[in-house]
Amino acid sequence: MAAFIIKALQIAAGQPAGGFTYPTMPYFTDVPSTDPYFSYIQRLKYLGITATSGAYSPDELVTRDQMAAFLVRATQVKAGQGPEAFTCNGGVAGASVSCATTTPYFTDVPSVGADQFFPYIQKLKELGITTGCGNGDYCPSEDVARDQMAAFIARAFLGLH
Repeated sequence: MAAFIIKALQIAAGQPAGGFTYPTMPYFTDVPSTDPYFSYIQRLKYLGITATSGAYSPDELVTRDQMAAFLVRATQVKAGQGPEAFTCNGGVAGASVSCATTTPYFTDVPSVGADQFFPYIQKLKELGITTGCGNGDYCPSEDVARDQMAAFIARAFLGLH
């Protein structure tokens, strides 16, 4: 996930996919500098795209709700804004409201009080990066497959829809 996102950010900025700087002192206890994805994970943390601290769990699968947070934060960074500086329109063109207060777009994603990823999923929908998994659902706890991630990246960074 880290490599996909960092490479996409680099390419979107017109830079080589591997041409970036990153802190060399490990942020995470479970990602040594010898890890093949160390530079990407370090850059992800440096940019504020991951809020994780302590352990990163690089071998765990990423769920759709976690991916929503990664992608929304990354699109904010791409836009030159802080990773958490986003609002939603709640389905009203031109409106700017807290994503946490918008009416849920998906039937299986409860509002922010019950799901910490709710604002990210709402914003992901408004950005046109996802339409859900079908039948009005988002499937937040399902793992993200590589083909799905490719589609999310293409929509988020390349403007493909």
